[in-house]
Amino acid sequence: MDPEILPLLCDPLTHVPLELTSGPGGRAELVNPASGKTYPIRDGIAIFLDQADATGHNQRYQRLYDRLAPLYDLSMQTYAILKSGGLRKRRMEYLREMEIEPGDCVLEVSVGTGANWQ
Repeated sequence: MDPEILPLLCDPLTHVPLELTSGPGGRAELVNPASGKTYPIRDGIAIFLDQADATGHNQRYQRLYDRLAPLYDLSMQTYAILKSGGLRKRRMEYLREMEIEPGDCVLEVSVGTGANWQ
């Protein structure tokens, strides 16, 4: 996790600033020093809501999205082949339009199954 981002993060429930620590196995995590609540960091991204914590409508929709994800990716690949010569070409066109250069970091939120990172 980028140390410059840490001052921007707070506990989503209490809004207390978080501290970066080493958790079990030496893995990085964020901790609320007031409550002791911890949030894991996976691939440099803080996880504030684990799938296991989802309830109600969120849990139902998560299960639905998990079932549809393989079909979604396949349909997007097929569409990209037919419409623009393939998924890689289509993604590169988007990146060019956004003026993203090699080595830039981008946070893409709520877009499909997250396959665009490849």
